[in-house]
Amino acid sequence: MILDGWLIKNNDPDRVFRPLLSCQKKNFDTNWNTWCNQYFDNILNKPLTHQNIRFRTNYYYQAQLLVNTELPILTLAYSLHVEAYRHNIISLLNSSCGNSYFANVYHEKSSNIIYNY
Repeated sequence: MILDGWLIKNNDPDRVFRPLLSCQKKNFDTNWNTWCNQYFDNILNKPLTHQNIRFRTNYYYQAQLLVNTELPILTLAYSLHVEAYRHNIISLLNSSCGNSYFANVYHEKSSNIIYNY
């Protein structure tokens, strides 16, 4: 049994299903359970050929049903991503996917800052 965490860069289901469960990744460091199901891979490849969100959603739903039936992974919880910050660090951008952008960040002198606690 392995307890692992995963933070994806966007909310595309392919970013979760393919690295964790595809046969292609079976011998890589992301598919630790070494589960391989060719039918699942066929379902997983179909959304990549469609732009229509309904088709894509249907295929990912089918993939999720197969995962829920065979249980190669068991999702225990969804975590809340928490970050500490300071009021005098300006222009730090944090995305909902866990990325931090420091390109325009600067430190403002403490004397100019009003703290509201």
